[in-house]
Amino acid sequence: MTAAVSDLSNMLRRCLVTLKPFRIFVLGLGFFSLCFLMTSRGPPFTARSEVLSGGGESRGVLRKISEMLEVILRRMDALSRLSNSSSGDAHRLEELSSALDRLQPAGLLERIESIAQNMSDLALRVEQILQRSVRDKAKEGTLGQCEIPKEPRYPDCQSKVDWMRARWTSDPCYAFYGVDGSDCSFLVYLSEVEWFCPPMAWRNDSSAPTHKPRPRTQAAFRSDMGPLLEQVGGGKESLSFMKRRIRRLGPQWASAARRLDDRLRHLVREQKRVLVHVGFLTEESGDVFSPKVLKGGPLGEMVQWADIFSALYVLGHDLKISVSLKELQGFLGVPPGRGSCPLTGPLPFDLIYTDYHGLQHMKQHMGLSLRRHKCHIRVIDTFGTEPPYNHEEYATLNGYRTNWGYWNLNCKQFMTMFPHTPDNSFMGFVAEELNETERRVIQRNKADRMALVYGKEASMWKVEPFLPFEFSCEGMLERLHAYIHNQGGGGGGGGGGGVLSPLVRLQNSSLLAWSPAATVPTVTNSTTSTSAPPRSWPPLSALRALASRGGESCVDACRGAGLVCEPAFYRFINNQDAFSKLDLVCEAMEVERNHLFPAFSSESHECSLQTEPLLYSCSGAAAQYRRLCPCRDFRPGQVALCRDCL
Repeated sequence: MTAAVSDLSNMLRRCLVTLKPFRIFVLGLGFFSLCFLMTSRGPPFTARSEVLSGGGESRGVLRKISEMLEVILRRMDALSRLSNSSSGDAHRLEELSSALDRLQPAGLLERIESIAQNMSDLALRVEQILQRSVRDKAKEGTLGQCEIPKEPRYPDCQSKVDWMRARWTSDPCYAFYGVDGSDCSFLVYLSEVEWFCPPMAWRNDSSAPTHKPRPRTQAAFRSDMGPLLEQVGGGKESLSFMKRRIRRLGPQWASAARRLDDRLRHLVREQKRVLVHVGFLTEESGDVFSPKVLKGGPLGEMVQWADIFSALYVLGHDLKISVSLKELQGFLGVPPGRGSCPLTGPLPFDLIYTDYHGLQHMKQHMGLSLRRHKCHIRVIDTFGTEPPYNHEEYATLNGYRTNWGYWNLNCKQFMTMFPHTPDNSFMGFVAEELNETERRVIQRNKADRMALVYGKEASMWKVEPFLPFEFSCEGMLERLHAYIHNQGGGGGGGGGGGVLSPLVRLQNSSLLAWSPAATVPTVTNSTTSTSAPPRSWPPLSALRALASRGGESCVDACRGAGLVCEPAFYRFINNQDAFSKLDLVCEAMEVERNHLFPAFSSESHECSLQTEPLLYSCSGAAAQYRRLCPCRDFRPGQVALCRDCL
């Protein structure tokens, strides 16, 4: 090979001296030799799209290459015609041809063909890049030249663009979504990632792909707690405590699941995707509980969280557990940055159970997505949050502001440890049941293990031990199953005055009930139409309405009638028809935002309807008001559920 190249070099020199027209041939061979060297050092002609996408510059380079190849071809044609001009020149050309023939076994011609093919592929890639660049430029126009649309349906578009102009570099997540400082990129982001601007007409073919709905999977009760124990993990004493409790109560959960499955008659249940984020155990929140687990620290919260893990797992749902901010970000698909942008896709969970610390984490890292996905969140709230403290503006204006309220959720999304208030949902926990062996051990060691308890009457301690059903494993499974498959997270219906509820007075009673065969008459512009009864959970068959006494809350009024106040029913009695059927004569009617409304003023005979559904509240009372109260029945041993709630 080396000798052949040397002979070729000598031949070229002699040809260059005697045949000046052959110089272009040497130039052509030099060009292909350069290509040969490039291909011998790695993958041939690898071009980066960002370099080639420079529009005019790339087009100029391609034009020069094309012109050079044309010149080489013309000179090669002239060289071919000169090959017959003289015998001496012909002899030298024959020697050159012979040298080229000696190179063929080494594959020179194959390499040249390969180089030519690579050149063709490169030209095709450059052409595609140029076409795409031209198409994008035609769509987007010159950078910064997109006009800001002025549509009444998007009143905040201009102000959001102004904000992006000044602050788009404040969070790397904007660049992650393609924002580059131009008005066009701002409008694309604000219309496709956020929703403050209208969709751009020229972006119809490049909008985000629609996500296919997740196939539905049936949930099946589980009894093997091993996978759950692995998922809880370790490294913290608080997690070790929870795992010990899960393992200890495992047999009780398994037997409770079998009993509930039989009572539900093996009902087909949809498996939900559930995230449990225990915010107070994260390092970012201080995790003050873990170091105190073995030192007499409070364990109530960890008992409840361990039972929530167990209940969700035993019910057969697809469970993910997070005890760190990094895990939360990974599960939610949070874009890189400081949390200013929404999630990269749809929420990957049907339900999220968390606490106030976790709620704050999601607010910081989900951006505007939190507002869109609030209905999926359930907040484990030990003592509960009543509506006046939950509504941010109302709490601020009326002195109900606290460190833990103002989240503007439906108050049924707050889940308490005990049934403190019917405004919230009762999540609860499990009180361990002792088997006969454990009972005998306690009896034998009774003198050695003593505790002090208080009771109103001595007879209370004479009450075999009694465990309410709602604090058993089966009771918690039943309650959580009903919540998961029936409870929504919406705002609880609209304001008052629009619907005439088909309420009827029960015989020999002061209570109102929903007529089972009734349709809903709706008044619109002095015309009346009817529609089927609205869907509701609890079902409307459980509804009982009454008027409280002056200064009495709806919690107490319903309890006095042997019922439970149910705020989900407020939207069906928040109308003038309910007042008249309860014999409350309204001399005037007002609609106002007040957590005591709907109510009747005994002093002015004025009826007041509620205009803010988030303020529907069973708690609260004032001496001048008789409140309209929605009540319901309840299952024996399970105050959180009505008789027909399963």
